[in-house]
Amino acid sequence: AAFEVAPRFTEPVIEVAAGSTTAGMPGTIVAVPVAVGDAVVAGTPLVVMEAMKMELVVEAVADGVVTAVPVAVGDAVEAGQVLVVIEADGSTEG
Repeated sequence: AAFEVAPRFTEPVIEVAAGSTTAGMPGTIVAVPVAVGDAVVAGTPLVVMEAMKMELVVEAVADGVVTAVPVAVGDAVEAGQVLVVIEADGSTEG
């Protein structure tokens, strides 16, 4: 029987939708200060998670509108799991 080596870590860019923010490491969600429909700018805290006894703040990397928050406080997440989905803000306000 031949053995096949399965990838240990999936490549998040390939596995998730555009605009998804993923967990960098396994941890537990301790706060979710955003909700679906919220407008965010780059640097806005999206999720606070605890990993390796440290609090990590996951921030928005671009401006946009939150379209999905598939995690809640108390959830255990794996590395690469989607935390928040942001749709790029196509408006020209300013």
